[in-house]
Formats: sequence, C-alpha cells, structure tokens
Amino acid sequence: MATAKQIAANRRNAQKSTGPKTPRGKAAIRFNNLRHGTRSKSSVLPGESLAELDIIQHKLYRTCRPATPEHRYWIDRLAIATWKLGFWKRAEAAAFHEFAETGDFSKLNPVDGILRRLDAYQRACYAAQDALASFEK
Repeated sequence: MATAKQIAANRRNAQKSTGPKTPRGKAAIRFNNLRHGTRSKSSVLPGESLAELDIIQHKLYRTCRPATPEHRYWIDRLAIATWKLGFWKRAEAAAFHEFAETGDFSKLNPVDGILRRLDAYQRACYAAQDALASFEK
C-alpha cells in the first residue's frame, strides 16, 4: 500500500507528464498500447496495407450499391470485420505453424485468445451480412 507521501509525489509527477501536444508527437505514440488491434481506432495496423482494406471496401460498395448512410455503415462494418477476420486467421495459422515446427505446447497458449477473436469477427460478419440483406428486400 502506498503511503500518503508517495501518493502526493505521484500526483505531482503526473501533473508534469501530460503527453504529446503536437500532431507529430501524437502520431508517434499512436500505437504504443496496441496489443492486438481489436479495440484500435485504426483498422490497419503497422505493417499492414491500407490498400488491401480499400479493395475489400470498394468491392463491397460496388456489389451492394449503398443508398443511405445506414447502408454505408453496414458495408463499412462488414469490410472491417472481414479485414480483421483475415488478420486473425493468419495469426492462428502462424501459432499452429510455430507449434508444428517446435512441438512446444506453450506455443499454443495464445490460440485460445485468437480463436475467441476469430469467432467474434465471424459473428460481426454475419451480423453485417444480415443487416445488409434487409436492404435488399
């Protein structure tokens, strides 16, 4: 348990550390706390291609031809869910590939989390597809 003196010192130090102020500084730290991208504001993680996400989105817009903002919203949701589903499929394959090479069961520890995220993005795809189907009626 922290003492009253330590708590006061922490509060004084916190006032000095207010984070980056410039756009350049904010851009530099944008992904500092990124672990898996599930709650990231950006759908495209460092090292990934925004162009590939744009291709998925463009194909969906061309196929669905949205007429309302709500329709565009569900197309965007489907595009992002499809994009992230692909990311997690690659992560799953990489985890199993590493296990196959090493035979080390500890390499499968992250697989539970990966499978949960795969399931979540599959459900997100289904929900968006259901919503988009309602526009076709």
